[in-house]
Amino acid sequence: MFYRFEEIPAPVRRAFLDRYPEASLEDWEPKHSGIMELYFELNDRVAQAQFDAEGNWLGSQLQLPESAFPSFVVEFLEALPEELLLWELSLHEVPGGPSFLILEVDEADDQPIRKFKFDTHGQLLCEWRGMVNFSRNYLN
Repeated sequence: MFYRFEEIPAPVRRAFLDRYPEASLEDWEPKHSGIMELYFELNDRVAQAQFDAEGNWLGSQLQLPESAFPSFVVEFLEALPEELLLWELSLHEVPGGPSFLILEVDEADDQPIRKFKFDTHGQLLCEWRGMVNFSRNYLN
């Protein structure tokens, strides 16, 4: 469902515009517990951010083009079996916490998506299979 920009609570609207003045808002939706998730483009990249009802930033996710992949991600992809296809790489930022990367790969035979979480220095932190909603981690 598409919501108009004017329908975003004023504190969230101000916080979004202050944090991402160059962004082009595409859509937004209310989530659980008064959290707002905004979807936008920034420098030709797809992004999303979460804010609470008071306008406090809770986290963001920015998709990275292959040309911006760190060398450790490129090397990791090259070592994967051929049947695993790149889905996307995204940079996740959270207030007061370290940023991290999520690499998503898909298997050609309709197996669940695999996700790999790296710190920004290249350390593989964990791996998941299936759909995982990392946006809920912003609140933990």
